[in-house]
This record gives sequence, structure tokens and C-alpha cells, in this order.
Amino acid sequence: MGNAGFHSAYYGMYDNTPDLHPIIDSLASLGLPNFYCCVGLSGHGFKLAPSLGEIVSHLVTGEEDPALEYFRLSRFKEGKSIFKGYEGIGTVG
Repeated sequence: MGNAGFHSAYYGMYDNTPDLHPIIDSLASLGLPNFYCCVGLSGHGFKLAPSLGEIVSHLVTGEEDPALEYFRLSRFKEGKSIFKGYEGIGTVG
């Protein structure tokens, strides 16, 4: 290892929210009726896609879903972000 050299590197942007949980909400409050978002998933979106798809379908069709209360965009403005289980731990990229 003493003579090892640098081989390669890559980087990417983390698409996370301040509380590290997605935003799943209608954007009507921002003047965009009939627009919905499911963002801030970073690398978790693929593995969570089945559950996220179910939640988003409830949002779009107006069905009740308790998860919608937790993932709404306004939680940050209201000071009701979801618990940060890993507060103080971060990554450098």
C-alpha cells in the first residue's frame, strides 16, 4: 500500500430534505394545482418505490392515508419535521 496511487473517484449530490425524509405532497399551495411531488429520496427511492407509489396514489385520488400527514411539504414551515434518527452524523462528498 505504500506505493499505491489514486485510481478513480466519483461523486453525486444527495437529494435529501432537512429531516432526511421525503416530501410527498400536492403543490397547489404553491400555485400549481394538479401537480404533485415525491422528492428528497436520494438513493432510497428505488427500494421504497412500492410504498411510495401507494402513498402518492392516495394523494392524487384524494383517499385518506395517515402517511400524508408526515410527509407534507409544510412540515418544515410548521416546525414539525420528522425525527432525525441520525442527527449529527453526516457524509462528505
